[in-house]
Amino acid sequence: MCYKGAYGEAIKGYLRTIVSSKCGEFWRTETPEIRDYYHSVSHKAHQFHESLFPDYKYDPQRKNDKEKNSKTQKDSESDAEHEIVSLEEWTSYGSM
Repeated sequence: MCYKGAYGEAIKGYLRTIVSSKCGEFWRTETPEIRDYYHSVSHKAHQFHESLFPDYKYDPQRKNDKEKNSKTQKDSESDAEHEIVSLEEWTSYGSM
């Protein structure tokens, strides 16, 4: 995701499937230095996310399961608080 995000403005307006396939093509042709850089950025982003949300667990659900859960979920639970972090704070995290 960090690699794809680096394209920023260049990929706006394109279908996600096209963006993903093109980024995959570009990724396979990148030098080891570039790939190592983005692996490092991705690892730092993962660590930062873990520090903000220590109890987070990725738990994908099927569409039908989501509809069932949304009907039973309380309004207060759906308004979970998330900490908003500035880009400066995020980028300084890696240098901590």
